[in-house]
Amino acid sequence: MRKFLKIAAILVAVVLLVVSAALATAVALFDPNDYREQIGTAVEQQTGRSFSIDGDLSLRVFPWLAVGAEGVTLGNAEGFGEEPFAQIGSVAAGIKLLPLLLRREVVLDEISLEGLRVNLAVDAQGRNNWADLAASATEETAPETDEPITENEDGFAISSLEVSGIRISDAALSYTDAAAGVTHRIKGVSLSTGRIRPGEPFNLSFGASYSGGEPTTTAEMTLSGVIDADIEQQVYELRQLALDIIASGEAVPGGKQNLAITGKASFNAADGFFSLSDGRMQTAGITADFNAEGKGLNGDAPSFSGTAGTREFSPRAVLSALAIEAPATRDNDVLKAAKLDLRFKADSSSVSVPELTIRLDDTQIKGEASLQDLTTQRINFSIGVDAINIDRYLPPDAQVSEQAGKDGEEGSGDINDIAVPTEMLEAINAKGRIRIGELIAQGMTMRDVVLEVDAPKGSAKTQRLTAKLYGGNIDLSNTITPGQTPRYSTRFKVASVAGGDLLADFLGRDLAEGLANAEVDLSSRGKTVGDIRKALNGTLSVSLSDGAVKGFDIAQTLRNARRRLRGEAAVESDGKPKTDFASLVASAKITDGLLEITKLDGRNPLFRLLGDGTVNLVGEELDVLARPSIVKSLEGQAGAELSELAGIEIPIRVSGSWADPKIRLDLRKALEQQAASKLREAAGERGDELREKVRKEEGRLQEKIDKEIGEKAGDALRSLFGRERDKPADKKQGDTEGDQKTAPDADVPKDGNADDEAGGTGS
Repeated sequence: MRKFLKIAAILVAVVLLVVSAALATAVALFDPNDYREQIGTAVEQQTGRSFSIDGDLSLRVFPWLAVGAEGVTLGNAEGFGEEPFAQIGSVAAGIKLLPLLLRREVVLDEISLEGLRVNLAVDAQGRNNWADLAASATEETAPETDEPITENEDGFAISSLEVSGIRISDAALSYTDAAAGVTHRIKGVSLSTGRIRPGEPFNLSFGASYSGGEPTTTAEMTLSGVIDADIEQQVYELRQLALDIIASGEAVPGGKQNLAITGKASFNAADGFFSLSDGRMQTAGITADFNAEGKGLNGDAPSFSGTAGTREFSPRAVLSALAIEAPATRDNDVLKAAKLDLRFKADSSSVSVPELTIRLDDTQIKGEASLQDLTTQRINFSIGVDAINIDRYLPPDAQVSEQAGKDGEEGSGDINDIAVPTEMLEAINAKGRIRIGELIAQGMTMRDVVLEVDAPKGSAKTQRLTAKLYGGNIDLSNTITPGQTPRYSTRFKVASVAGGDLLADFLGRDLAEGLANAEVDLSSRGKTVGDIRKALNGTLSVSLSDGAVKGFDIAQTLRNARRRLRGEAAVESDGKPKTDFASLVASAKITDGLLEITKLDGRNPLFRLLGDGTVNLVGEELDVLARPSIVKSLEGQAGAELSELAGIEIPIRVSGSWADPKIRLDLRKALEQQAASKLREAAGERGDELREKVRKEEGRLQEKIDKEIGEKAGDALRSLFGRERDKPADKKQGDTEGDQKTAPDADVPKDGNADDEAGGTGS
């Protein structure tokens, strides 16, 4: 038996030798270049395009069955010019014959492709130059079958596959879209691998350059790694992954940026499982580590999950790396440290971040968020913040004032014409809650802040804010109903808040003191600020107990006015002026943009304050009359000096525009009430003559009263609205003493008529 096998082997070897010699002889006598025209004709018939092989065609038989070609050109589709659709500088491939014939093993020589050029194009009508090739290939595709093909009709099955390597060099691809007016080019494409054998890893190296877009962006990319492929188990791994991209151009922040990604990727085609582990990304001064996995990728319900986190970085340094100027802030020590960590999940219908942690300087933020339905894009969130001082991140005051001036110059139009972005509001689809342990904003300190948002798309959107501040509580709720004519409603409640402390922190001025309460209930509709003002309706009420309004002492002002009428000198008050109130209550109703004060009631040991009036919210004008009256039982605050005015109302009118209100205290009317009575009693028939003298004297003194009271009242209002008095013009030589006594912004009556406007000051 052994002898027989030996003889058989010798015979087989002799046969193969004879066959090989015959093939070699045939190849020597056969020149494939003689068939270039036939090949070109066949391709043209198949594709409908011109085809040529301008270089050499080569053929080898033993020990490799190898073919090669140079200068291959495939013409473009009709209507796309003379530029070829594709060109190949050279291509070569080969297979070993003996392993294929003896052991059914496919051993391929290195597959090389050099100088590939592909030009893809879309014309102005949207036609492309590759659709006809795709259609031709589809027609020639074999019909699908459900049974896997493992061997041919003769029973010849491939037992293994081995490739010496793949090498692509100097390849290029261009894409031109005439309709969009853009061109993208990829050139210098190179790809090389090591020997590819089943069950053995091999090296992969790839490189390319890109240019295109508008404005033009260029990029250099390199990719390397080790591929381990188990074809039988359909498991593929890419280890030692290293991707580097260097991008530059006007569209790239800073003009040039680097991106580096490393990690390990694997894919199980049989199970539909993908994983990316030990991932790291570095760019613009940020280093981020990440891991991700995907399941069910071969089915109808794929899902993904993973984690990502950055190392601590400086937001200012990142902005600098991106050539973005860091915002000027009141505190230069902010935006210097940040860190982000999160865990994510996603499937075909939703995306969620069940764990989110952000650290920004001294602030810790934790929470979760989800996009529950990709179709409706409904966002749910729950965020918790330990403490944050927003004022630290705001622009410096000088910059705010400068910007406000620019905005005022640029936006000098009517504020009523400004449109409210209702379309943007209508697109919002979110629900969630934000909790803040301590919040400092505009100087105010709030604790246990809770903001709740419920804004379903296309429906009424509500927001509610609750917080503790200055010993009390606030509760603010808003509802916006989108539509052709959007509707708005607001409810606001302040309970037991130390109003003086709040105003001191908010405005930076000590303006008042006392315990404040307030309730506001408003509703309106419209698309512009003017529409909303015109349709504004509702009620509001404010109360201040055991408090004072600072900067203006009504009692002292009345006493000085009385002294001037007597020809006495005014007396400056001791300490800072203020007007005490045991209680101050005000309420109003708003109808179609007109606010009507329905109640103004202030109580003080010296006087009582009543009042009424209107405020036009559309025209920004006001007409308010306050009527303080001296109490009959005068005790304290040197009340004896005003005992003659007991029981008499002293009107104070504030009128004009919000920007420049006029303030007038009409003491003369009060004095006339008193004088008329006394003159009738004391002078009899001479009453009319004496009253005329008093009237003239009062006219002269009224100017002084208007000046003093107007200035002080104006100063008080200016302080309330955060404005300073306009400085008077420099005194010119020759100005009289009397000129200096007149307030620069006072509208003093020249004839002493009590009904004229006087004493006005800009607020």
